[in-house]
Amino acid sequence: MPASRFAVPWPAAIEKARLLARHMIEPGFTNGRWAVMVDKPMETASALVYSKEAGQRYPIEIVSTLAAAASFLGKDLSGQGLA
Repeated sequence: MPASRFAVPWPAAIEKARLLARHMIEPGFTNGRWAVMVDKPMETASALVYSKEAGQRYPIEIVSTLAAAASFLGKDLSGQGLA
């Protein structure tokens, strides 16, 4: 898989995850359950930081498969172009 065009150095990525989470948990911005699908160590680390911040406001799960995301969300995700 090619490197992400959004790749940033480790400390910057972690801080960006924190800032994004803080913005997302502002009252009224978002709600519902969120599944974050990851498959690389850096993505996983960033998602963990994000979930620590945002998880205070809404349920969030870090998953590595579409099936796990579908299970957590209670939705059929087949045919959504996510595979």
